[in-house]
Order: sequence, then structure tokens, then C-alpha cells
Amino acid sequence: MNFKEYGAVAQPGERHAGSVEVGGSSPLSSTIEEFVMKASIEKVFSVFDSIRNIDLEGFLDDAKRKIDELKENPTHFTLSAILQLKLAYEMFDCYLKKECSLPWKTVVAIFSVLLYLINPFDVIPDFLPGIGYLDDAVVIGLSLKLFRDELKDFAISRGLNLSEYGLD
Repeated sequence: MNFKEYGAVAQPGERHAGSVEVGGSSPLSSTIEEFVMKASIEKVFSVFDSIRNIDLEGFLDDAKRKIDELKENPTHFTLSAILQLKLAYEMFDCYLKKECSLPWKTVVAIFSVLLYLINPFDVIPDFLPGIGYLDDAVVIGLSLKLFRDELKDFAISRGLNLSEYGLD
């Protein structure tokens, strides 16, 4: 990747908009700073590329499968949290299909909770009896609180009973 074409790195003494000056008192420190800067920028571009290249259909399928698994075993979660999670999934799906609009913070929060659910590397592994789903419950509970108002609005727009979803 050529970082100069993105205007990300300026040579010592060179300045232009959007650039970071790579300088120092010695040629060695300048080389080290430039190497670190290039590595950092490359990591950022890599993260953006992986987000841009995510298979959203596969992501939604995995998230739906995980939600259905949780629904099959409700002893780990309350029914209202599961229904709210399913509603959040439907809201995200609606957003991706461009059938509704959501604040970017809500999109990020829903994406994050669904990603955490389908990620096989939990803080507490799911297979541990009694506590395996504890981290999932905490993440879901905290996330649902972040976009509770949007969940309510979405449920109302779908003609759903708010009390059935614990949103009253």
C-alpha cells in the first residue's frame, strides 16, 4: 500500500493537509517513526477493509441462528431480553434493507451485540455450566438499554404489544 497517495505520511520538513510529519533529530529516529506510523495506518486500513468486506448475509444468518439457540434454552435468559434481542435483529435487518433508518449509534450497538453473540471467543465460554452465558447476558442487557427507545419505536411501528417485549 502506498501511503503517500492517501496523503497520510509527509517526509521530514514536508507539510500538507491531512498529513503527519515524520521527523526527528536523527535519521534513525525518523526511520523508526515512519515505520511505526506506516504500521499504524496500515492497521487502520486493514480494519476498515475487513468491515467493508464483511458478508452481511452470513453475519445476519449467524446472528439469527444464535438468537434461535438462545430462544430454545430460555433458562439462560429472560424471555423479554430474548424477544428484545430478536426485535433488535429485525430492526438491524430493516436498516440493512434500507426499509427504515436508525441513528448510527444504534446501528453500531446492535452490530456489536450481534457480533459478540456469534463470536466463538467469549469472555466466559458458553459450555461452562451455570455461568457460561453470564457474559452474553451482561452484554445483551447493557446493549439493549442503549437503544431501548428505538426498540420501542420500532415495536410500535410494527404494531407489537410493548408489554410482551418488556418495553412498556
